[in-house]
Amino acid sequence: MKQKTRPLILVILLFVIISTALVLVLRFTTGNDGVETDTVDPFSAEGRAHGLGDAGKAEFLTILVYDGEGGVSSFMVGGSTREFQDFVAAVRDARQAMGEKDDSFSYLLVFSFGDRSTLELPYSRNRNLLAAGDQLFTPSSDIGPMIAGVEERFAR
Repeated sequence: MKQKTRPLILVILLFVIISTALVLVLRFTTGNDGVETDTVDPFSAEGRAHGLGDAGKAEFLTILVYDGEGGVSSFMVGGSTREFQDFVAAVRDARQAMGEKDDSFSYLLVFSFGDRSTLELPYSRNRNLLAAGDQLFTPSSDIGPMIAGVEERFAR
C-alpha cells in the first residue's frame, strides 16, 4: 500500500506546485504586455467626460424623477428599445439654448456606458431644456411625453 500512495502523493504535490506557479505567472503578466497605448483611464475625470453625441453609445438610460418633497422615483430604459433610441435622438440632436438652470430641473437623465462612466443630464419638463455643465440645450423633440410614456408603462 505504501508503494502505491507514494507516486500518487508526488503527482498531487507536483500538480499543486505547477498550479501555484501558473497562477503567479499569470497574475503578474496578464495585461502587461509592455505596449504603450494612448488609452484613457475610464475612472478618471477625463475618461468619464461624455458629450451629448455620445448618448447613442450608452447601454441603458436611467430616468430619476425628484418630487417636491424630496422623494425620488427611477425608471430604466434598455439600450435596445425603441424608447431608448427616441431619447438618444432627442439628446444627440439638441440645440444650444440661452438661459440658466433653475429649480425646474427636477429630472435627471443618466446614460450609462459599458466602462461604468455616465452622461448625466438634468432636464426641465416645464421648459423642455437639458443642462450639460453650465450650458442649456433644447432637445430635438419634446422629452416630456417620452418620460410620461415610461412612467405610465411602469405604473401598470
